[in-house]
Amino acid sequence: MPLVVAPGDDRAEARRVQRRAEQGELRRIYKGIYTTDLVQPMETIVRRHLYELCAILTTDSIISHRSALEAKPTAGGNYYLTGSYRRDIQLPGVKLRIAEGKGPLDSDIRIPTFHGNARFKPGPGVAREPGPESR
Repeated sequence: MPLVVAPGDDRAEARRVQRRAEQGELRRIYKGIYTTDLVQPMETIVRRHLYELCAILTTDSIISHRSALEAKPTAGGNYYLTGSYRRDIQLPGVKLRIAEGKGPLDSDIRIPTFHGNARFKPGPGVAREPGPESR
């Protein structure tokens, strides 16, 4: 099932999407992002569309740290990225943890389903925080 993204620049279309959600035709994943899947648990939908959600919510970020190595969230639901600013985004079942750092480089590997990049970025937190939720 595809994601439905309400365009921020077209208020009429955004309102149509919101009305569809109010009528029960869509479910809201995050502000301006909806799904047509009314059956599956929201956590399952988020994990299935994780790369797409990262591309929409964290433009110019890269998948980094252990998320770049494991290609999945930690057992506790953390998914690590690096971007131009530090921010955490809570989605159903997954928290996008964006560390401030250098964005995409020309040498980064493109992921076909993700409009971003992945690079293993070892950092100071790798050695200092051993455990299932460490970066």
